[in-house]
Amino acid sequence: MWLRLLTIVSFLGLIAAHLSTLFLCWSVPRLVIGLTEDDFWGLVPRVDVTQVMLLSMPTLIVGFVSWLVAWLLLLRDSSDERTAPAPQAYLAFFTISGVIFSILISWRELLIFGELSTAPGRKEAEEIVAGLIGGALALLISIVLLVYHGNLWRRYRRYFQQAERR
Repeated sequence: MWLRLLTIVSFLGLIAAHLSTLFLCWSVPRLVIGLTEDDFWGLVPRVDVTQVMLLSMPTLIVGFVSWLVAWLLLLRDSSDERTAPAPQAYLAFFTISGVIFSILISWRELLIFGELSTAPGRKEAEEIVAGLIGGALALLISIVLLVYHGNLWRRYRRYFQQAERR
């Protein structure tokens, strides 16, 4: 029961931290360049970039701290070598979501890069550059998520396969 609760808290905390990090990657470059409103890649009407950042920061902090505490407790309490610190589904979910986010962000980066040559003015070019910078940061974070959970998942799968052979 305790390990299941820790897994759920870790799962929800990492989802919150990852999504808020992606929003920060979107908003911070825009604020540095001086853009205060954007249409979030045409998905929503113009939004205040400062509000997105201000909502993302506490979500990131709470999500990351929740994930970190729960994850460290999971690692400690599942020190028995017969159990993995997280269920295989947990590790698979974050590995696969890392792959999906990396692909989607890479695709968006290519589209944004293509728009750079057709930008009609300086303001539009600045928006595109901010999008490229934010996308590169988001891609880096998604790859870190993918690599960490993917390596851990692969290591535990190997361990359990070897344990079954014995």
